[in-house]
Amino acid sequence: MVKKATSLFLILLLVLSMTGCLRTEGEPIAVAAENFVNLLAEGKYGEAILYFDETMKEELSPGDLRVAWETLLEKGGNYVGQKYNEVIDFDFHRVILIDGIFERAQVEFRITFDEAEQIAGLYIK
Repeated sequence: MVKKATSLFLILLLVLSMTGCLRTEGEPIAVAAENFVNLLAEGKYGEAILYFDETMKEELSPGDLRVAWETLLEKGGNYVGQKYNEVIDFDFHRVILIDGIFERAQVEFRITFDEAEQIAGLYIK
């Protein structure tokens, strides 16, 4: 009986500790995603790519980020701010959804982080 109670206690403790980890893991990544968007808004494209994994660094240069941001400004007007939306977990990745608010438009930044918490994908719609 004591073994059974001890086993149940250990299982409960394990489940509770895993639940706590899931909540706190997303917070730093969400902050990193918000910081990434802030760097774009500040024109610090060279600093922004430091969040990228190696593949993203090969695919998108600071100049590419500048062109993308300037296109957003042309179509949407001045940048007003951002609003965190949600975290979506799949496989070994986390997608952070952030609403980018401009004077005449709102876009969604989908920023995908890999296991190493580096940006492995960026989609703006």
